[in-house]
Amino acid sequence: MEEQKTIVRWALNPVLYEKFKSHLSNIDLWLWGHEHNLVAFEPYAGLRRGRCIGSGAIPVALLWQPYKQLPNLALPDEFGTAPKINLDCQLGHDGDHYHHAFGMLSIDGALGEMNYFQVEGVDGDASVIFTESLNEHYV
Repeated sequence: MEEQKTIVRWALNPVLYEKFKSHLSNIDLWLWGHEHNLVAFEPYAGLRRGRCIGSGAIPVALLWQPYKQLPNLALPDEFGTAPKINLDCQLGHDGDHYHHAFGMLSIDGALGEMNYFQVEGVDGDASVIFTESLNEHYV
């Protein structure tokens, strides 16, 4: 009989966290892709802004519920809760799929601004759905 593997879904990557935890409070914005959606996380684990901006190509179906908190996420010992999603930064949809999106970062000296855009349909215009000022806590 074949042994069944248990899949552990971590709230964060524990190996990456161990390597970077002493630096997270100095990072104003951490951007990553791969997951095919636009998700802005509330401050977590010392990181002020964690943003998934992987929504430029692969359509995400509404039925996948990417903005729903996953239950039973594994947490490192020092955390009592999983990261929360900022629902003010959420893509619109066409009834079946979420719109594509991208971000644009503007930097002026020590200050910055990040704008998140969505594009409706294949030929749609890009429109800003969320804006945030960066580095204000360093000034």
